Amino acid sequence: MRKSLSVLLCTVFMLTLCCCSQKQEHKLIENVNTSENAMALYRFDGEKTEVKWIFDEQDEKIISAINKLPAKSVDSAGIPDLKMPCYGIEIGKVYLTYSNGYWLDNTGSVYKAKYDFETVFKNAKSEDTKTEESGICMPNAWYLGTKDVCFYQKAGDMKSEKDGLVISFAGIEDSIATVNLKNTGNDRVEIGEMFKLQKKIDGVWYTIPSKETMAFNAIAHNLESGQDLDMKCPLAPYGELAKGQYRIEMEGIVCEFEI
Repeated sequence: MRKSLSVLLCTVFMLTLCCCSQKQEHKLIENVNTSENAMALYRFDGEKTEVKWIFDEQDEKIISAINKLPAKSVDSAGIPDLKMPCYGIEIGKVYLTYSNGYWLDNTGSVYKAKYDFETVFKNAKSEDTKTEESGICMPNAWYLGTKDVCFYQKAGDMKSEKDGLVISFAGIEDSIATVNLKNTGNDRVEIGEMFKLQKKIDGVWYTIPSKETMAFNAIAHNLESGQDLDMKCPLAPYGELAKGQYRIEMEGIVCEFEI
């Protein structure tokens, strides 16, 4: 009786382990309509990012291969031991980054599964390619930048005035920064609503990526000579900002503020 009970308990234990193992496996790309969404493949070597837009059913083959991987969840705040080159996939609302056998998604979750991304990227055929001189356009750059500033973009020295347009910081409240733009020149100027957030790290200014996708109204505000305008810059898409020196870039000029 004791022997039978021991065998039964052992069997239950093994089944439990098996079930837990199965639960850990995860499909990395789900609920994506390839007929409505193009796929972009990324390769970042630590200095520049190559991007290929994939068509002609190549995307379906790549998705199928990735979803067959035995991807298992890893308890980690980011990709362990991040190495270059690293790779990325963007399709629909799916943003994945791959490095050294680990996958990072746009929720910050990390999964482990080996994949020959180098060969896939090399063999991918694309008539639409581009190269960026930083890693800021990589999928999940917000998470990756906490590991390495190479995923940010150096901003260099910039001024608060250009061609008679002057910018100044007016304040911040409820994660919304307000800047004032004044036309001190003689001619009318047009101002858009797009802005970039920059941070000073170890004495160097970097443009930092947002955590959430940002969209800006395609509106041009006219400023006649002597007029000024307050512009609202929502910072919530950048997540919780750590203490430090920041600046907002708009229309090629910047104003600094501190958190």
